[in-house]
Amino acid sequence: MMEFSPDFDARWCYLVVLACALLSARLQIYGRLDILKERTIYAWGLFSTWVIYTVYLAIPLALFWFLDRTGALHDTSFFGALLVGLAYPAILSGGTSIKATDGLAGVFGWLNKSTDVLVTKTTNLAALKARIYGRAVVNVLSQPENSAAYERVKQLAADYSVDPPALDKELQAAGGVRATEASIVYDYATSSVQGLKPLARLLPTLSLKPCPVSPYTIVRRWAASYFLGCFVTVVIVIALVFSSWGSRHYFVWRICKQGVTAQDLQRTRAHLQHELSVTIDADRERIDRHLINALYQPGLEIQRADEILRLLLQFRGEPRKDSFTTVTRLLVDALRVSSVDIRARVHLALRLLASEFNSGQNSIPEDLANYQPLKAETPIDLEKTCRSWKRWWDTQEATVQPEKTGATTPGASAR
Repeated sequence: MMEFSPDFDARWCYLVVLACALLSARLQIYGRLDILKERTIYAWGLFSTWVIYTVYLAIPLALFWFLDRTGALHDTSFFGALLVGLAYPAILSGGTSIKATDGLAGVFGWLNKSTDVLVTKTTNLAALKARIYGRAVVNVLSQPENSAAYERVKQLAADYSVDPPALDKELQAAGGVRATEASIVYDYATSSVQGLKPLARLLPTLSLKPCPVSPYTIVRRWAASYFLGCFVTVVIVIALVFSSWGSRHYFVWRICKQGVTAQDLQRTRAHLQHELSVTIDADRERIDRHLINALYQPGLEIQRADEILRLLLQFRGEPRKDSFTTVTRLLVDALRVSSVDIRARVHLALRLLASEFNSGQNSIPEDLANYQPLKAETPIDLEKTCRSWKRWWDTQEATVQPEKTGATTPGASAR
């Protein structure tokens, strides 16, 4: 599925899911809080609303990860990232051809129920906030010194009222009681389709003392703090993931990951080849160690083990160089992997390196030459083999070092 989609780096696809989730989560919140209608703005000024928003923001990322693990799509599929980020409610409800597993649907079903409870509490709190703000505005407009403000709000109520004669009748029935008139004016000004926005924009311009804090101002503060925190978090994560340290771990993981596309595998292979070809010995050793550690992963496919060994052998360096010695030492330790098939390949790689190191001289002992990992063996036998390989390499390196020293001694004497 999604074979027709452009195949991007999975890290970029997760960013696409996150960008789409920012919009989808907002739509989900408005859908859940539709009962508040024009008073939804109060809900965005509550902590619980942002908790719900965070949950809806995390669901697409988790769903994208799960769908990749279950084989419904690849995490390098650009179109898959768009679909999950924008249409994940339909995926969870079975409204698309991409199906989540029953267990996953059950988990998100429980999560939706928990979110419903939180939405109910948020709705009640938002209604309470609306009443508190309304009383504060009415109290300000009822004060004699704010008569000019009252007239401005009264005109606003008349402009946005769907029935101006009804407004006039109620004001006449109030009998000149300013508190009652202010309450009527406020209700008419905020009951339109436009909601509180015209009133919230008007009040700060009237220099009222005290002036109630607009719910829109509160929401702007919440949104600025929340998205600033999100931005900082995303920047930190991107800096870590795309750094040399993060890339090294990421691409070693990708070369071991099952179910990747051929293009993603080639992209991973090319990156590791580049890193092994241009890095200095210290950094190359770190990459070599990560690749060797990957061989220990349970259930590692033989094809992926071959990819790792191919990279190690391709960039092993010249015999008697530090990079060559590092690879041999790491491969000796890798004989202890649990997979017998991988162990056999590691042994063949060691025989190749041994033949290159001594140029056909001082061939390896017969027990190592005839060693067959595919045969049943005890952990003791395996440890003896590893020790034998280590002693042989120690012996070969010890014989090479005096040769280098002896080659420089005559020159020193001549001087």
